[in-house]
Amino acid sequence: MYIKRNEKQLIEALESFSTCDISDGLLNVYKIRNGGYIPNVEPRSLPKDNKGKSIVGRAYTVKYVSKFDSKYIETASTNYADKISEGSILVSRFSEDLQLEVAPYVRPIMAIFGGLNATRAQYLKCRGAVILGRVRDVRELQEMSFPVYSYGVSSCSSNSNLKPISTEKTLHILTSDRNRISVNSGDLIIMDENGVVCVPCTSGVDFDNLIEYIEKSIKVDKLILKDIKEGKCIKSSKSERRNVLKEMFK
Repeated sequence: MYIKRNEKQLIEALESFSTCDISDGLLNVYKIRNGGYIPNVEPRSLPKDNKGKSIVGRAYTVKYVSKFDSKYIETASTNYADKISEGSILVSRFSEDLQLEVAPYVRPIMAIFGGLNATRAQYLKCRGAVILGRVRDVRELQEMSFPVYSYGVSSCSSNSNLKPISTEKTLHILTSDRNRISVNSGDLIIMDENGVVCVPCTSGVDFDNLIEYIEKSIKVDKLILKDIKEGKCIKSSKSERRNVLKEMFK
């Protein structure tokens, strides 16, 4: 029988896993084809001493648009930076007309996140930011030890060209494999040196099942590694050791 973790226990459990572990579980147990991976963002700043833990929090979503788009001229900017939820991870992206499927993945060259917003977010106990666009003040972000991922960097502010118009709505993201992925407000975001993973809150994932699978998978991989170091073939070791995982969720 699986235990039912509260939010604090769930976050603590996921912090102990890498994004690779979590993607493997989402793919193998729940058949989430991309393993929850948000592609093409790279770390610009990471905690100086996170003791090997992943960064985990609920998504706080923000949508940006062009100030000159006729559809949004009458839409006021939102002051999202003062409303970020404690324990959340900020996820910002552009309207789809400003997104690209290939590098640099967005049309605007301006940064939509920098030192001032990061300072406010950190004060509000936000755990990090995934900016599906460009950021600036990278040295300042690194000195703050505030986790930030982005598609790219820029020296230019977005104030005269772009504006945030909504928060806590579903974001749709074009990807380089021509698929569209979504990030909902409240989805679980996990970040480490390997990248960013999103576990949709609408996916029906049983986290207790997922955590049990990941724990057993890590133990199995350690046995496979031991076998390989002792000279065994990878294929035969995987076939033998991973049977226990196949039996778990038949």
